[in-house]
Amino acid sequence: MRLHLKDLPERNVYLKLEYNFSKEFFRKFEDNFNISIIKEFGYKTDKLQWKQYKRSEAVYPIFFIKQLSKRLEKIDSKFSMDSIEKHIASIKVATFGRGSRGKVIKKPIFPVMFNNSISRIMAHTLSDGNIIEHAGIRYTNSNIYLINSFVKDVDVLGEIDLHQSYDSDAYRVIAPKIVRVILETFGLNKTDFAFMSNIPKENKMAFVQAVFDDEGTVDLRNKKLSMASINKPFLLSIQEFLSDFGMISRILLAGRYLTKKGVLKQKYVLEISGYKNMIKFYKLIKLDSVEKQNKLKELINFYNGKKIRSLRGENMQNIMNLLNVQPLTKYDIMNKLNLSESGAKYLLSRLKNQNKIISSGKKKNIKHWVVLWKINNS
Repeated sequence: MRLHLKDLPERNVYLKLEYNFSKEFFRKFEDNFNISIIKEFGYKTDKLQWKQYKRSEAVYPIFFIKQLSKRLEKIDSKFSMDSIEKHIASIKVATFGRGSRGKVIKKPIFPVMFNNSISRIMAHTLSDGNIIEHAGIRYTNSNIYLINSFVKDVDVLGEIDLHQSYDSDAYRVIAPKIVRVILETFGLNKTDFAFMSNIPKENKMAFVQAVFDDEGTVDLRNKKLSMASINKPFLLSIQEFLSDFGMISRILLAGRYLTKKGVLKQKYVLEISGYKNMIKFYKLIKLDSVEKQNKLKELINFYNGKKIRSLRGENMQNIMNLLNVQPLTKYDIMNKLNLSESGAKYLLSRLKNQNKIISSGKKKNIKHWVVLWKINNS
């Protein structure tokens, strides 16, 4: 995914052009069009407004530049929106919100590519961070390394004057509202996380890594990874990402509590357990939190010399994979997956009850006729 200047909201996002490009841009328009046309854009005056916009310090709403560009690019492609975005001196959101007034991105980098940095920024904002009402985004953490990593990631957008502070509890970084607008255009404010569905696994790994750096717990006593949240759809999305990497997890109701306003809320926890899950997580996700990464390594070392059991649900999925190829009997499945007869019978019974498999006839096995199982495509 990539985000161009023309994809941003038109009315409340303002930009300043590089001075030499700005002079050429307005001169070209004057040479080919009557400036009175800007009254069609909603301006009450033309000459006065035009004079204001020709000043070296002038900033313009995106909709105004779009209207001029739409006419100029027919004369010279140099003035198309895709070309203009390469000559922006700064960009900001017109707002009076706390923490973002006057804050800009200087020399913004367009198009903005959805990469690991953007993925981590969004993950941090949704976990230990938050969206400030009528303003930008804030990230809070007691780990200075994670704070520095967040600041470095934000640099992919351009030169930004971030507000940073520290008290006895934690470090805080506030990014201006234009950063929030860019992230929301990518989908930060979409509760279904649809923006993540078609991105490369590498970006999903970066997302999961940032979330677990903030919210994850490595439980050495109970041999598991966990992450708690009141936002169940958020945990379901993380669970889906983990599934893409071949990791099995579960979400449990962790309890209920009353908010300060007396509203009953439910808290959920996502859990990952089992050696196979742990080793995949350790190799693929690579947490930035050194403390958590070391704990995870210690947890993995616990399994050295021990018999590794199948993951919850792993054999059921393995059976489905086999039946996707061809119908098989219970004994075929036992041999291929090294299962006991009682184990294979139990798993097949569960899959049948879930309507995932059905009988496709019978096959003779030595002296007995046994059921052939296949995928229930209906």
